[in-house]
Amino acid sequence: MRFGLSVPFRTLLNLESEIVGVHRKDAEIALRQAFEPIGDLEIVASLQIFAGNASAKLKTLSDDALPWFSRPIATMALSDSWREEKGARKSGDEPDLSGSAEPSIAVSTARIEVYDNTLAILSLTGDIDVETIPPDWTADIFERCLSEFAEGLIAPLNNLLVMPAIARLEARKVDWPHKPYLMRPRQKYQIFFDLNDHDFPRWDESRSAFFWAHRIYQLDEDQRSESDLTTLLRLNEIRTYGLHGKDGSMVYTGSSIVRDEADLDAFLKASSLAQYFYCILDVLNDNQNEVYRALSAASTRREVERLIPRFHRMENFVDYVFNEARDAEISLQGPRRRYFETLFKTFGMDHLADTLRSRDQLVRSRLDRKSFQVAKTDRRLLQFALFVLGATQVFNFVLDIFGYVKRPEPGQVPGLVDLFGWLDINLTFNAIILLVILGALYASFRRN
Repeated sequence: MRFGLSVPFRTLLNLESEIVGVHRKDAEIALRQAFEPIGDLEIVASLQIFAGNASAKLKTLSDDALPWFSRPIATMALSDSWREEKGARKSGDEPDLSGSAEPSIAVSTARIEVYDNTLAILSLTGDIDVETIPPDWTADIFERCLSEFAEGLIAPLNNLLVMPAIARLEARKVDWPHKPYLMRPRQKYQIFFDLNDHDFPRWDESRSAFFWAHRIYQLDEDQRSESDLTTLLRLNEIRTYGLHGKDGSMVYTGSSIVRDEADLDAFLKASSLAQYFYCILDVLNDNQNEVYRALSAASTRREVERLIPRFHRMENFVDYVFNEARDAEISLQGPRRRYFETLFKTFGMDHLADTLRSRDQLVRSRLDRKSFQVAKTDRRLLQFALFVLGATQVFNFVLDIFGYVKRPEPGQVPGLVDLFGWLDINLTFNAIILLVILGALYASFRRN
């Protein structure tokens, strides 16, 4: 049975996207210098850098004109030796699933697309020997087998293919004549701050970079009617709840069905792009929740001020990502555009973006309340300073008045002289202080 896997995973690569987008030619040179040594590795068959501002010419339906944000920084096709080694994987890692050997899997093609914003996608195709699948396996066991197979594949890729480029970028071993530098400072990410506690630049392999694996099965009409595959691949569930295409494809949340080899390749290309955007929104969703909870726990002005730039960067980034996803959609052609639209709907990206926008309002409201709360001490100090300043001014005013009436000068106001000449200075001060205290108590009562 022919199949494909689209596997997103995290990396530590996060560029200054706006600056790099402005200086695209220089960015292409710098990124090529960063990734060039990786192209000499045995496991890499070919390496392409798409960071430049190349003019896209749509001459056939096989051409796409992806916008800058949607282009992978580097695309690496993995070598035959790597595919043979990984395809020869035998079972025994999870004996509790079935107690029998895993099916035979042969990997035909594999490529890595390294994107900005701490994301990369592994896309592979291969064959599964259906005869080697244990008869007592359920759909859960089979799906878990493929997911663990994919997770095992991507586990070493960060340190093999991405870490060397990050190290060269961080060491500034590339030509970059602009300021600021094209890569964000280590462990100071504002949007993807969930990686700030991670070691840098080497990925800690004890911390899984794996998101999930979207499974694509290439089935003809005869295979779709086989009862064993119907149960194992959840074909009835996919037929009922998936989105159907006119070409016979069926797209569902974790598994999809296509008819032939060309559709499988087109689906993987569209899936890489769709999952890139979805994973960004998914990470933003988690980090936005983290900011919301961190605001509740913040008790000092410094803690709140550290969260403010993170919130505002994410707030602007949500709509930017969603708009770029729509821009990428209209840049695709042929079946890739159709598959991208279907995956967009299947993943519920509209609903996820709406969720992020609505939570923005909740975070903003909590930020306003927390800012008001932590500024309470400052307001009290200001009120005390104003009170002392006002009391001093009143004290000086009364002294000046009594000094004025006791000095016989021409042109004095008779009524004023008689009034303050009759009053006692101590009694006047006591009356003023009593009025100030009563006013302060009234103001405190009204504020509460």
